[in-house]
Amino acid sequence: MKPGVTKYRRLGPGAEESRAEDPFYQLNIDPLREFENFPLLNNFTSRMAKIKGRDQTKLTWKSQRRIGKAIRRAKALQLIPSHSQRTR
Repeated sequence: MKPGVTKYRRLGPGAEESRAEDPFYQLNIDPLREFENFPLLNNFTSRMAKIKGRDQTKLTWKSQRRIGKAIRRAKALQLIPSHSQRTR
C-alpha cells in the first residue's frame, strides 16, 4: 500500500458469505414488508432495542438497510419499544 493510505476495516461479511447467510435474499422476501412481524424484528435488535450491526446479523447490504428501516418504522408506530429494555 502507498504511504499515508489506510486500509478500511471490514464492516461485515463479504458478498458471497452474506448471500449464503441472508434469509431474506435466499427466500426473496422484502424485509421492509415485515415491519409488523415482532418476533422477526427481535432477532435483529439488541436488548435495548438498538439495531444490530451487519457484522452480527450477516445480512447483505440491501437487506441490512431495509431491516433497519423496518425496525425504525415499527418504532415510529410503537409496535416495538424504542428506548426501554425488553424482558426475555
